[in-house]
Amino acid sequence: MVLTGADPADDAHILIAAEKSTVESVSFLVRYGSGLVCAALPGSACDRLELAPMIGADRNRANTEYTVSIDATGSGTGISAADRARTLRMLADSSSAVGDFTRPGHVLPARTAPGGVLDRRGPAEAAVDLATVAGLRRAGAFTALVSEDDQTLIAETAEAERFADAHDVAVVSLEDVVAYRRTMESHVRTQFAVVRNSDYGHIHCVGYRSDVSGVEYVAYSIDSSPSATTPLVCFEQEVDPAPHLSTGVATASLAAVADNGYGTVIVARRNDGRASTADIRADLAEIVRDCGYRSPFLRNFPAVERPLTLHLNGSISNPVAVPDSVIDATGAQIELGCAAYDELLGQIGATHFQTA
Repeated sequence: MVLTGADPADDAHILIAAEKSTVESVSFLVRYGSGLVCAALPGSACDRLELAPMIGADRNRANTEYTVSIDATGSGTGISAADRARTLRMLADSSSAVGDFTRPGHVLPARTAPGGVLDRRGPAEAAVDLATVAGLRRAGAFTALVSEDDQTLIAETAEAERFADAHDVAVVSLEDVVAYRRTMESHVRTQFAVVRNSDYGHIHCVGYRSDVSGVEYVAYSIDSSPSATTPLVCFEQEVDPAPHLSTGVATASLAAVADNGYGTVIVARRNDGRASTADIRADLAEIVRDCGYRSPFLRNFPAVERPLTLHLNGSISNPVAVPDSVIDATGAQIELGCAAYDELLGQIGATHFQTA
């Protein structure tokens, strides 16, 4: 398949599952790619095969942790499509040993981040994650897709999508892979749960921590009349480094939820600012889902984009609603532009979030 970047200007890549490598598929990579065939492997496989880091590799610049290049033993010169396909299949085989490969060679392994695309948005991580999702061995192969318009450049998203259509192969973005994993996996952990009395009655307080973004959250839930109304969920961010001396933290949102009679205020604790907006969106979606809300009003949430709408959709067997828009701090609607997912949701009979 063709993998596009998180940004339209990012480089595009061609991916295959390593265990499915054939003469034809590797020839395809070489014909339309840069000629450099890379193998994506988890760290455990690199350690088992004693694939040492490439000396002098600039990992920060390449955003990929390459190892020494290799060939499978007994595979001719190692450079032919047949030889490289065999090398890739052997890399995917858990029974392969250190002595089954020679160094240097014509396949360049890349050590993936432990958390896959959730740790590092790269083609190697996407290749391993997609192979895992497909139920295959955790190994992939990839190469940069060379632009047909200017062969001194790597193709960007628009050209990559045209290429995929012309060659009848799937196309997926890095953010789609991230969104799928955040949808299907749990990455927000409960830290505590207590009940507190307040001016608004009993408030259920639940602390969370995301193992992706590292951000901590506290959810304050009020359910004085849950059967009489649609839940209201408000988002607040802690900005005071010493909030315990402050007054009025999330007071307006708590009052709004109390007036609504049912809902939650989610407060993101102060953090170092390194968490991406996309990761925070996915964290919030997981907390909303953990609260058990099917079609809440959303207020003051970050602009909801396609990955988060997919996350909020839950599972097809028990679909929850997906928003057309959300409400920002001023009460204005933020349109989403999620036609592709709206079409999918229509096919499975999902409904939409309501807006305040």
